[in-house]
Amino acid sequence: MNQNQILLLRNKNDFILKINNQEYIINDDIIVKYNLTNNKILNDNEINLIINDINKYNSYNDCIKYISSKFRSKNEIIEFLGNNIYKEEFINKLLTLGYINDLELAKSIYNECILSLKGKECFIKNLNKRKIYSYYDLYSLDKEKEVLDKFISKQLDITTFDTLLVFKKKLYSKIIYRGFSICLIDNAINNIKFNDRSKEVLDLKIQKFKNKYKNKDSNQKIINYLISIGYNYNDIKDRI
Repeated sequence: MNQNQILLLRNKNDFILKINNQEYIINDDIIVKYNLTNNKILNDNEINLIINDINKYNSYNDCIKYISSKFRSKNEIIEFLGNNIYKEEFINKLLTLGYINDLELAKSIYNECILSLKGKECFIKNLNKRKIYSYYDLYSLDKEKEVLDKFISKQLDITTFDTLLVFKKKLYSKIIYRGFSICLIDNAINNIKFNDRSKEVLDLKIQKFKNKYKNKDSNQKIINYLISIGYNYNDIKDRI
């Protein structure tokens, strides 16, 4: 079995192990474990064990760097580790240390949805993006209804001169986009108390289009247009 002399060097905050012209950054644990000293003689088996430990340490360090940027789910880390031979060992260690906690991550995603007034479908979508495929029941239907009512209330506080029909159409699109459950939407929209201010600008719209269309068919064009944007036919007819 070959005998190899090693060099143990110090470079700023790191120890550098030099074996057969190959350099490896090592940590204190490896130095202590193998009682490494400068110019120590090691056989091939000892060197292989050391290199394996160095590779294991580097893999784990890469994993720690990955989760330090933001909280990661178990499946995200499993995907990151790929075919790493230490994957199961690393996952168990991270679970023990509390660095992996899918329930806490799911709660964080849930709270973010509540604060941003988004529905359960958005919550589930965001969980799945983080490769979490459970904890959907954290977001109850009762809580979602409460959040939806808050969102609608905020929309009602915004000054608008839309007709009720147009307002409801716009509101429906916003609610769908924010991921609220379909079973809640129709009832919530039908029960809104809307301050319809559209008639305040109806006369101005009619006058604007009368100035634009001065031929004999102008009234019908105006009526057709105003109906298309949600005005009531009788309200228009009373003002033409």
